Amino acid sequence: MGKNRRRYSGKFKFQVAVEAMMGERTVAEIARDYDLNPNLIGRWRQELINKGHILFEKPTPANNPYKQIEELQKIIGKQTVELELAKNFLRHYSCR
Repeated sequence: MGKNRRRYSGKFKFQVAVEAMMGERTVAEIARDYDLNPNLIGRWRQELINKGHILFEKPTPANNPYKQIEELQKIIGKQTVELELAKNFLRHYSCR
């Protein structure tokens, strides 16, 4: 039987990674306390180091997913209206 993988929230990963970076306890101790593989903590720590700067960047249209979603919703709305108009036009002129 396959082993079920546990899923961890971003908040939990961040907490463990910061704890590992503080250096007050060893990674092995932290892993033992949270019942985690030390390599997993190392990966989370490295990810925090590599991507932590994103927290302090100002959002721009290029890196703001909410802005991109908003723009896509506007496009979808416009296309929905155009499609309904085309359907009405075809219904009106195909019945004659």
